[in-house]
Amino acid sequence: MQVQELVGIIPWTFIAQICNLFIQMYLIKRFLFRPINEMLEKRKAMADAQITDAQKAREEALKELKERLHMCEKFPHEIGLFLDYPLVDVIGFIRNTGKNCKCSGCWKAYGNAKEAEKTFCKYKKCREIYSRLWENGRSVLQLTVAA
Repeated sequence: MQVQELVGIIPWTFIAQICNLFIQMYLIKRFLFRPINEMLEKRKAMADAQITDAQKAREEALKELKERLHMCEKFPHEIGLFLDYPLVDVIGFIRNTGKNCKCSGCWKAYGNAKEAEKTFCKYKKCREIYSRLWENGRSVLQLTVAA
């Protein structure tokens, strides 16, 4: 009889626990989840706005580059920025008119020579791999990688 009383359910205690659970769920939803969701929505809106601004800026920069390519007799040096060359190297090339670089490979480096040489090695390895794949019959479409 004593064991049965220990594991038995007392109706009023059970009802009180259920009520307590619902009260806790309400409080958590109201004071924890709602502010967090509001904060996440604000961050999402901010990120979306930044992405939209970046896309507009990219389109404007590409438009400007196209115009410069049509207007200039020479190739505009700032195209290095579109090719992801380091800014310091593009500026260094323009200021030094292509002279006095620290090292050269895919471009002339005026900033961090060690980092540039590492990147040159990566590009060389990638070029070798893609050349081998091309020679083995892969098409341009097969070699294209989505960024």
